Amino acid sequence: MRVRIYLEGGGEKGQSKKGLDVKARQALKTFLISALKKQYPYSEGMDEYLNVIPCGTRRMAYKHFSNALERRNRGEDKEKGEVLLLVDSEDPIKTVNPWEHLKGREGDQWERPNGATDEHAHLMVHCMENWFLADPQALRAYFGQDFNNSALSTTHTVEDVLKSVVLQELEKASSGTTKGKYGKGKHSFDIFEKMDPIKVQDRAPWFCRLLKTLDNIMIHKRHNKSTRQCKTPC
Repeated sequence: MRVRIYLEGGGEKGQSKKGLDVKARQALKTFLISALKKQYPYSEGMDEYLNVIPCGTRRMAYKHFSNALERRNRGEDKEKGEVLLLVDSEDPIKTVNPWEHLKGREGDQWERPNGATDEHAHLMVHCMENWFLADPQALRAYFGQDFNNSALSTTHTVEDVLKSVVLQELEKASSGTTKGKYGKGKHSFDIFEKMDPIKVQDRAPWFCRLLKTLDNIMIHKRHNKSTRQCKTPC
């Protein structure tokens, strides 16, 4: 079954929007497909079943996701398949229910759309950059030997690190490199090419949750297989 992920990120406005959208779409899609292929059998040929749609702001991602879900529920979705929402949590999560977090978070206060389940909402905790902490070797491979890995948090569960701390650490660690201080968009989507998704899955439970959802939709239903556990349990 096909899946569309409405993503917070990519370009917002201006001349660079299209280029950033393309990079965001390809980078995350390639990263997720790589993770599925490493973790689950029957995942070959999944590339055509996954589409990542960068929406710019988190509010636009929520809006586009809600509209797509409504069209699907009315039977008006020409692409058919499943739709998912993927946004930063921004803040620490105090509940296992993503919609409760998004409803209670100041600045969001989003209602669960009609027909949406918990499996429709996914969070990058606290932000996409937390995933980078799971693979410091990839960061060094991208930024070069002058990248200062010692500036990064070493806690096993990378989702425990606050967003402000993650961004500060990445900027500090990369400040002396030839690529310059870390910047979202400027570096983020290229870093994905170096990363090992297994390391992220091992240290980011909400990322693991996203993979399990994609596996259930794209692979189980396609092959009519029973539920399987991933090689790296969450």
